[in-house]
Amino acid sequence: MASFASFRLAERWRWMLLLFGPALLTLLVLMVIWGLSLQQLERQEKLALSAARQESQTLAHVVAANLEQVLARPYLYADRAAELLDRGNAEREALGAALAGDGVYVRLLVLDQGGSVRFASSPLALALARHPLAQPAPGLSLGPLSSDGDEAWLLPVALSLESPKGRTGRLLMLLDLGYFLRLYQGAGLGARQIIISRSEAGPLLVADDLAISLGNAHATSGQEARLVVGKTLERFPLRVEISQTEDSILEGLAASRRRHLSLAWSLTLLLSAAGVALSLLAQRQRELYRQVLQSEVDKQELIQQLQQEKGQAYHLASHDHLTGLPNRMLFSELAESHLSASRRGGHLLALVFLDLDRFKVVNDQLGHHIGDLLLRHVAQRLRQSVRDSDLVSRQGGDEFVLLINELADAEDAARIASKIILAVGAPCRLEGHVLEVRPSMGIALAPRDGLDMETLMEHADAAMYAAKAAGRGTFRFYDAALNDIPVRQDELARGLASALQNDELLLHYQIQHELADLRRIGLEAFLRWPHARHGLIYPKDILPAAREQGLLPRLDHWVIQQVCRQLDAWQNSGFALLPITVNVTGESLGDPDFPGLVLKTLRERRLQPALLGLEIPVDWFQSADSQSIARLENLACLGVSLWVDGFGRGPTNFHHLHVLPIKWLKVGPGCISADQGGRQDRTLASFIIILAHVQGLRVLVTDLETPDQWVQFKAAGADAAQGYHLHRPAVASEIETLLERKGDGNGDGEI
Repeated sequence: MASFASFRLAERWRWMLLLFGPALLTLLVLMVIWGLSLQQLERQEKLALSAARQESQTLAHVVAANLEQVLARPYLYADRAAELLDRGNAEREALGAALAGDGVYVRLLVLDQGGSVRFASSPLALALARHPLAQPAPGLSLGPLSSDGDEAWLLPVALSLESPKGRTGRLLMLLDLGYFLRLYQGAGLGARQIIISRSEAGPLLVADDLAISLGNAHATSGQEARLVVGKTLERFPLRVEISQTEDSILEGLAASRRRHLSLAWSLTLLLSAAGVALSLLAQRQRELYRQVLQSEVDKQELIQQLQQEKGQAYHLASHDHLTGLPNRMLFSELAESHLSASRRGGHLLALVFLDLDRFKVVNDQLGHHIGDLLLRHVAQRLRQSVRDSDLVSRQGGDEFVLLINELADAEDAARIASKIILAVGAPCRLEGHVLEVRPSMGIALAPRDGLDMETLMEHADAAMYAAKAAGRGTFRFYDAALNDIPVRQDELARGLASALQNDELLLHYQIQHELADLRRIGLEAFLRWPHARHGLIYPKDILPAAREQGLLPRLDHWVIQQVCRQLDAWQNSGFALLPITVNVTGESLGDPDFPGLVLKTLRERRLQPALLGLEIPVDWFQSADSQSIARLENLACLGVSLWVDGFGRGPTNFHHLHVLPIKWLKVGPGCISADQGGRQDRTLASFIIILAHVQGLRVLVTDLETPDQWVQFKAAGADAAQGYHLHRPAVASEIETLLERKGDGNGDGEI
């Protein structure tokens, strides 16, 4: 199939090349010819524009330099005018003589500091005394260009004066820009224009070979491309620009352009005729090829249809037609693969055999149609109750088999089985009928109950019949020793609410030490349940039961209340208090009322917020919303310290921690393997601790159980530690013996 498709594609391209090749070749040659022609024309235009730009640039620099020299002349007049303020008539003749030989400046007026006229070159110059530039101002000032009659091209110039004797005054002159520009009109401007403009106010005057006009009367066509080159005066707020239309620059290239285009069009006609002739010859061969190819296409379509039908037949043979789940055959193939992976990885695997109780009654009373709908509904609930990596199969009738991968222990299997019973047993409405069926389930664990799939299936089937014998709607392990697990879990779940209500729970406390000097810096509170039948129950069993009963927020609040009550008791007894941290679940962190409950409890006991620390589970950061983060930020601002518990267990990295003012990271030896003593493990431990310190965080190591761990983590730079090697969790009365009275010393610290 693939080889024919490749052959078919190659033949199609070959004939397309024969058919369109001459045209493509002709087009390619024409593109080269036209490209070279247009490139040559473009090169000539660029050279012409570049030469014109260079000439305009030179002219702009020359005009700007001359204008700058003209504008510098007032400084020469200012020297004589300043002396006039002191000596009087002696300098008047000199000023008049100097102005008489200057064709650019037409009028001159000298005012003293009181505004009195000390010299006027003519009666018309007296009008400058009323000009706004007559007012004192530092440096040289330029006034607006007048637009009235003969005064149109005169630019007022003013300069402050100061005589040798300290007298001040003002020099005002009129610069004739028209006279200045007329000097260049006979110098071969051609199509160029000289534009003098003020930097902040636009063009003042525009001059070409024919005329000089005011800047506000100057306009150019919006469709006319122009080459503009300018030069800004260094000392004065004026700019000189040389403007020329690109059409006037390129007029001399018209003959060359016509020669190039005529040659290109001649070659185009000749080559196009040759290409059409070759294409007609190839067209005659194409029809024959099309007929041969069509027969091959029909054959391949038939082959593809057969392959699709084969795939559909395999799917029908390997999947249950009613639920779409893998059937017995496909499940056996996939299960063997999962079992092999479990053996290689050393993971626990559970095979669950499930049978619906009283399903035959539904079929008999409501008909097979309702029974089929119920089976589809159960299959959907089973698929939703397990992970994507787990297998769900229908073996036939009302029997299903599940394969649960990578379990930590038998209790994990029991919890999943309980979840499945609740999901499947929930009422469902099908075409007006409310149905409620419960499953009986048998569980076989690999490798505990068998090493091959056949043995596990037999044992799971036997356990399922044991579940039916036990009263239906429940599950049983093949190993009878494990069947107490669900009973124990159910008993804990049912008794937790009353234990919480009756204060039957208690707290143990473990001391946290500085690694450098073993100074006591705080405590962590651990939840315990002294059960009358099952002994002391730890959080790993309490928390699943609380989550199942929806008691986690109440449990967290109870722990915080007990911690604050104990801190209050120690404070009243005169002990120096150590901060206490408590573990908080994600359910409480998402509760809008949680921060208020914490602050209320602290206020009732008159405790400083810094005495309480909240340990946030590391996986909470993956799903934290902005409202929850804002609430925790408010608590931190009030003094409650925030910790991250279990850093390194999940995908959370240091980037996630920036959303909150975290003070401490809690890591365990298991997540960085420092207890193995290998060089690579010690390097990794040091790297994590260094990164935490760079982020401004301190690191506390939990579960420190050996002297080697203490030495290695101290060398790695950890700040603090807790664990059985330093101190076991104990009740409050035992902790009191280790606390110091206020004023007895400085052994306690702060976190």
